[in-house]
Amino acid sequence: MSLVFSRNLLLLLKSIVISSLLYLNCASASDDAPIRVTFINPASPSVPFWGRLTEQMQHAADDLGIELKILYGDSNRGHYISSLLAEIESNQPPDVLIYIYIRQRGEVVLKAAEHAGVKSFIINSSVPADERSKVKRPRERFSQWIGNMAADDEKVGFDLANYLIDMNKQRDHSHSNLIALSGLRSVATTLERDKGLHRAVEQQSSTTLKQLVHTDWRAHKTSAIATGLLTRFPKTDLVWAASDSLALEARKAAIAQTPDKNPTMLFGGVDWSEAGLAAISDGQLDVSYGGHFMEGAWAMVLVHDYFGGADFAKETVQFKTELAPANQQNVVAIKAAIKALDDGDIDYRQFSLLHTNPSLPYDFSWEKVVAETKASQANIERAN
Repeated sequence: MSLVFSRNLLLLLKSIVISSLLYLNCASASDDAPIRVTFINPASPSVPFWGRLTEQMQHAADDLGIELKILYGDSNRGHYISSLLAEIESNQPPDVLIYIYIRQRGEVVLKAAEHAGVKSFIINSSVPADERSKVKRPRERFSQWIGNMAADDEKVGFDLANYLIDMNKQRDHSHSNLIALSGLRSVATTLERDKGLHRAVEQQSSTTLKQLVHTDWRAHKTSAIATGLLTRFPKTDLVWAASDSLALEARKAAIAQTPDKNPTMLFGGVDWSEAGLAAISDGQLDVSYGGHFMEGAWAMVLVHDYFGGADFAKETVQFKTELAPANQQNVVAIKAAIKALDDGDIDYRQFSLLHTNPSLPYDFSWEKVVAETKASQANIERAN
């Protein structure tokens, strides 16, 4: 009797486990329970790039029926990691945690999320080259790490440097002295952009990189750094900056040191920030590379499709965002498209393969964004 009883008990327990697993799988894709996503912004709400990225994430979440929670790391590495771990270990962790990868600490977060069964999606950063053999790609060592989206930052650094160098050649300058203001040394984004800068300078014998200095992205500290660099290298021709805010702080420092308040050096940044685009319009900034503020929204689209049964892994688990230059020639069109995005004049369901055509590849290009904003505005005009 005891043997039969034990066998029946095992069968009953097995049935319960299988039923529970089936229930959980169904619940994760249920239309009644929205996908719960937490995004931990590494900066503060006042940082222009991250503010716009977060805003578009929210627009996408609203369009796709995702419950989005936003927290802030306030540009503090220790606080950021603590916030990530606290969210993972909370009583009600999210279905998906979206964040940036922090050098030498990102593996700790991936391990914690793996142990807790919380899915990770990393944006706006990639695993540094010296950690890739250990951390590997999404879904290899860490099965809960479902995807990664980052700009081709090495190419961004390379393109920005070459753009400035070519502009200086058009002014009949045979040689360019360049100074560089970069970002946090602990983020792969910074290191990749630096690498691209160095590659461009190595290929351009007419250009000398006088000095590259890392910053914590904050304007009030950058001003002093830029002043020091320009004092040390008064014959600077080009200022390469890893963000628009860094470039604009460098320009302020240059204006303060120029007798006629009209510095002749060229300034280039990254981000397409509101201030950066306005400065391009006014002739205060020569170029800005951007478009990657859309990565948060694209992550929402991919997470939505993943939980809806259309796994993006059939295309890739590592998406690359290609940044485009904003300059005097195209800045008006770029500002118009961004205003439409800020106003919510875009339906992010049009980028979801679940809502369009699952057999097609994802199109997250800026051209597609512009086309969708124009189509949305045309629909609004017809409705009125």
